[in-house]
Amino acid sequence: MGLIGNIVGLQDKGKIDVVVDRPYYMSGELVKGKILVEVTSPIQCNEVVLLASGKEKVEWKENGTTHTGCVEFFKKKIVLYCVERVLQPSTYEFAFEYQLPENLPGSFDAKKDSAGIVAKIEYSMSGTVIVDGVFARDLMKKAILVLYTSRVGQLARPSIDTCRRKVTYLCFDRGTCAFKAAADKTLYDTTDTPNIHVDIQNGSSENVQRIQCCLVRRDVLTASDGATKTCHTTLCDVSFPGVPAHAVVAQDLPFALTTKELSPSTKGSHIEVTYVIHVLCDLPRTSSDILLVLPIEISTPTLRAALPSPSTSTPSTQPRTSPLPSSSKPTIVIPTDGTTAQTPIVMPTNCTVHDLPERGATVVPQAPTASSTPRATRASMAVIQPAPPLQPPLQRPPVVVAVAPATSPGQMQPMQTVPYSPSMQPQQFGMAGQGGMMCFPATSPQMMAMVGHTMHMVMQHPSTMVRLPGYMGQPQLSPTLSPIHPQQPVAMWPSDSGINLDNVSVDGGGPADVHFVNCTPLPMDLVWVDTAGLELFYARVNPSESYMQPTFTNHMWKVGQCGQAILTYRVRVGRQRVEVLGPGLANYC
Repeated sequence: MGLIGNIVGLQDKGKIDVVVDRPYYMSGELVKGKILVEVTSPIQCNEVVLLASGKEKVEWKENGTTHTGCVEFFKKKIVLYCVERVLQPSTYEFAFEYQLPENLPGSFDAKKDSAGIVAKIEYSMSGTVIVDGVFARDLMKKAILVLYTSRVGQLARPSIDTCRRKVTYLCFDRGTCAFKAAADKTLYDTTDTPNIHVDIQNGSSENVQRIQCCLVRRDVLTASDGATKTCHTTLCDVSFPGVPAHAVVAQDLPFALTTKELSPSTKGSHIEVTYVIHVLCDLPRTSSDILLVLPIEISTPTLRAALPSPSTSTPSTQPRTSPLPSSSKPTIVIPTDGTTAQTPIVMPTNCTVHDLPERGATVVPQAPTASSTPRATRASMAVIQPAPPLQPPLQRPPVVVAVAPATSPGQMQPMQTVPYSPSMQPQQFGMAGQGGMMCFPATSPQMMAMVGHTMHMVMQHPSTMVRLPGYMGQPQLSPTLSPIHPQQPVAMWPSDSGINLDNVSVDGGGPADVHFVNCTPLPMDLVWVDTAGLELFYARVNPSESYMQPTFTNHMWKVGQCGQAILTYRVRVGRQRVEVLGPGLANYC
């Protein structure tokens, strides 16, 4: 990274932009997009990273005191490409995907409407190309996501307000007026036209000069110190004819909301955005006008059905879909998954743990197809050669039967297995406070996994069964999962079987393979977790599919220039999680 270049802005060698597939999203949806990089002169690229973030912030000054409040919903750094390589002048495309958390408040920004007040709920995807060199400048771009809150299932009941007023002028009684206003519903999207029905009985001798409808946004801000501030902003209004004296009127007042761009109603930890329609009846010679208040909600615009497919989508809001100028050079599409691995191989297995072939049988993997590889493009740039074919596993592998409860979130604990043959003595290793794992046979030294022994385990919990073969890798159940009906153990694969199912790089970071087979009725999400707890998404493996991630290198596991790391795979099955701890410490010097 060029520190001086980033400070003074020297040697900008390209352009970058971030685009996503849709103009807006809902909580829990999958964001698909790409980072586009136009390189104008050769640059030494170390990493291409995506930072997904969501936060809520308020700030205002009152009586000389600054009140603030801030909440961070999520902040994830996803390494899309991690290889030291010179990028030649061309246009590069790095695809990415990010799963938004559930129950997020909708996007909002009051900065344009309220001077001196910061009130925003913002979601963004920031792309960065880290460039090596003292005077080099990193390429960075931030794209704002528009997120809406789902209002599905809410009742569209009417909103009604009434008022009865005695009209006086110079202390003389001029009669009584009765007013009633009703909106046809309380929930509107930004493209609707509310229909306001008014009933006015003007029993006075004064004319109602006009009837005015106003849409008012009400922002309630709450700071971390408990201070509150309420802001009212009139967004649009329209006037209608009044009512003569001694007249009775019942009429509908169509009130379009398209005068100004609206933000849907939302509620966060520090910001609550609501809307009301004010129906104002003007009585000129009275002390005050008649004001009727109709609370409403502004919901998500109903535009999704009209959107084109993602491949041809042209969103009208940020981020833009044509961020870089057209170039005569061809675009180089870089498959990414946050590692330096080869292209993942997803093979349909069409089998369960009870009908696997006998050891020694030959199974030829089917060629990967687009339908069975929903995220096969999530591979790295360093594609050298396909992974070697794997031999089939045993018919009835061993079973994990118990795990000690965790004392802190995410902590790995020693597991208990069914008894093995007396010659296989378990040995626990791992860092104190980080839990540990079991390895067969015993290894020496304790903090280093040894090469040449292959393990194969099966885990069960009440809803699914997961079969995870791995070199020296022992599967572990999360504390929330419990085993049921363990099978009888069988012998391990022999060390000379030719099966190479490494699941980490150890002792300097040699090549390693990871192979997962989904024998469950649910899709599995494969995630790698580093020492800081950062989760990097690999792929989704559908039922009866297997996933192989071959030939990891040091770039995958490096912690600075020299360090030690406990390596963990987290395999999500539906809403439950199974964790696999790699063989102890991975040392890099």
